[in-house]
Amino acid sequence: MNKVKIARNCIFGALLCLIVVQITLIMPPYFACRNAFEGEMVSTFWGSYTTCHGESTDMIFGFYQLFNIGIVMLLVLFVSFQILLTKKDRSKPKTCKN
Repeated sequence: MNKVKIARNCIFGALLCLIVVQITLIMPPYFACRNAFEGEMVSTFWGSYTTCHGESTDMIFGFYQLFNIGIVMLLVLFVSFQILLTKKDRSKPKTCKN
C-alpha cells in the first residue's frame, strides 16, 4: 500500500510538471499561431511576441498534441491509483479503541 501511495505521488508530481510546461511554454505560441499566416509576428496571451514559421508552427502543434496525450495518460493513472487506494481503505474493518 505504501508503494502505491509513492507511485501515486510521483505520478501527481509528473502531471503537475507537464501541466506547468504546457501552460507556460507550449500553449501561448500554439494559440497565437493557430490562426496566423506563415511568417506573421503575433502576440501570445503572456504578451510576448513570436513568429509563426511553417516548421516551428508544426512543431508547436506536435508538442501540443504530445503533451495533451501525456497529461491524459498520467491523469488516468493518477485516478486509477486513487480509486485503488480508496477501495483498499474501505475494505479494512474499522475498530473502536476504548
